[in-house]
Order: sequence, then structure tokens, then C-alpha cells
Amino acid sequence: MLKQQQGRPLLGLLVALACVFGVGAAAARDCTDFDLKQGTCPTASAQSDGSAVNVRGEESTGFEGQVGTGEEAPETVSMPSPAPNPNADPNGDCALVDWDEAAGVCATAEAAPLVVTIEDLASFRPAQPAVVSEPGGFAIVGLPANFVSGATAHVVGGVLLGRPAEVRFTPVSSTWDYGDGVTGNAPGAGATWGELGAESFTATPSSHVYGSSGTVGVEVTVTYSAEYRFAGPTWNPVAGTVAATSASVPLRVVAAATMLVPGDCRGTGGPGC
Repeated sequence: MLKQQQGRPLLGLLVALACVFGVGAAAARDCTDFDLKQGTCPTASAQSDGSAVNVRGEESTGFEGQVGTGEEAPETVSMPSPAPNPNADPNGDCALVDWDEAAGVCATAEAAPLVVTIEDLASFRPAQPAVVSEPGGFAIVGLPANFVSGATAHVVGGVLLGRPAEVRFTPVSSTWDYGDGVTGNAPGAGATWGELGAESFTATPSSHVYGSSGTVGVEVTVTYSAEYRFAGPTWNPVAGTVAATSASVPLRVVAAATMLVPGDCRGTGGPGC
């Protein structure tokens, strides 16, 4: 959407052009307090819709040009009809300038510079998580199988108003569908037994014990917190969270035959384990 404002000072217009054309990348991204007060440097806001972060940018310029490369880039400039001038002459010949009663002519006046406010929108989605199981590819009836989503904090980049924009996603929790009608919630993205310093077949926040053999499909939905930055180095928090779901991964659940062995089978790979 493009909006208009009237009456921008010439200095503000020059600063606007400097911000748009830039003297380099730093000039386009780093705005002084004066620039911000003049409305000549871009601003942005972000909102989560549950599956993506939508960042909306706004910038004022003193010319019409091709701008905006986000998902909803503007196409046209709409100009409202001028308001009636109470000082216009009786015959309506001076609709846009003052009527000079003494001279009986239309007074000269410089047209106010056209200031166009440009809005752009770009959407950012987190990477799709994966399903990693321990032991790899199968589970044993009656023993904990451990699951990890592989999700990590990561930055997704894009373009807003022709400038770089970034959103940083950080996993905060995981919801597991173990494929046997049971679901579970775990903080973060899960961790391997090795990362936890635990022995194999040890229960973890994301582990699950299957009660019967067969093949199941396991998937995970990771919930992320998000931050964004645009036209500056500061990360700004986004209200709400964003979720991403993995593909379903088949897992074979087997029943283990038992035999007498010394000790238990935790952390070993000997006969009977």
C-alpha cells in the first residue's frame, strides 16, 4: 500500500533520497535519530501467524520508483483529490493556490514535494525439523527409545524494501507423535544419550516406551521463539511463537528375545543385549 503526505521540507526530501540510494550499505541500514524523526529511513514491525513470521517495512521517499521486493510489493500510487481551498477565487480558477484579492489574480505558489510512503511485506519460516531415533531406525518393546528433532537456533534471511532482513528462530519445545496413539511434550529440541551423558535405553524428556511390536510413523512439531532485525543491528522480539512439523518417519518396533547375561543390558552390546 502506498500513502501520500504533503508538505515535506526540502531537507527531509534530500535525506530521503540519500537513504534510498545510499552512500553504501551502511547508509541504507544505519539511521540516525534525525533521519528517523524526518521519516526518511525504514521502519519495520513483525507478527507471527503461527507458522511464519511476517515482517512489514515502511519507508518514505520523495520520488516514485520501483521499490519493495517482499511478498506483497506495491504496484501503484494513488493520489487523493485535492481538498477545496477556502482562499480560492470566486470563479474557482485558483483551486490549488491562493487568490490574491488585491491584484485580482492567482497568487504564485510552489507545489509541495510529493512524499510517497512505501510498504512491503516478507514472510520468514523456520527450517523443517527432522526425526532422529536411538537406537537408529528401530525400538525395542518395553525399553525407552530416545528421539531428537535436530532443530537448532538459526537465522533465515530475506529482502524487505530492497534491503536485507533477518529472522532468528530458537527452538523452545517439541511435541512428539510417537505413532502408537501417544504424544508427548519435551523442552527444547531433545538430546542424544551421548549429549546427556546417559547410558543407552535410559529415559529422557523426549523418550518413549512402546508396548507392542510393529511399524509406526513418528513425527515432531517444534515450537520456536522468534526475533527480527532490519535497518540496524538490534534483534527485536516477535510476540507469539512459530511451529514447524517434520515429515513422518517410519520406525520398526521389535520384541527382544531374552537370555541370561551378566548384569543388565544398559550401555552394552554383548550377547543377549
